[in-house]
Amino acid sequence: MKAFKDLTDIVDGQPNKFAGFNILQTSITPRYNATTGKKVDFEAEKADTDTFCSFAFHGDEVMKADGEVYMYLREDDPEERGDIVGFDKRFIALPIREKGIGVIMSTMV
Repeated sequence: MKAFKDLTDIVDGQPNKFAGFNILQTSITPRYNATTGKKVDFEAEKADTDTFCSFAFHGDEVMKADGEVYMYLREDDPEERGDIVGFDKRFIALPIREKGIGVIMSTMV
């Protein structure tokens, strides 16, 4: 139980490092079919056999491309009785080759 808590405790607002890995959090993770083990498309309808996963990658085996930040502005909005400001930024991260990437998924849904 202590080992589990050491892995999951939050230190200074960030998860603990484990076995040399930086642990990061995201609300968007891939889904896998627990029966077949195949990755499910992000746009696909959720099925009863879908399960979430944890994934890992080596920093030298992935690339990222940051887009520019675009700001939307609507001044003096009569419905909101104020200014409306929004931002849009595009970003993509992809593997360079099929090395240094892994997924841990459960077969339980």
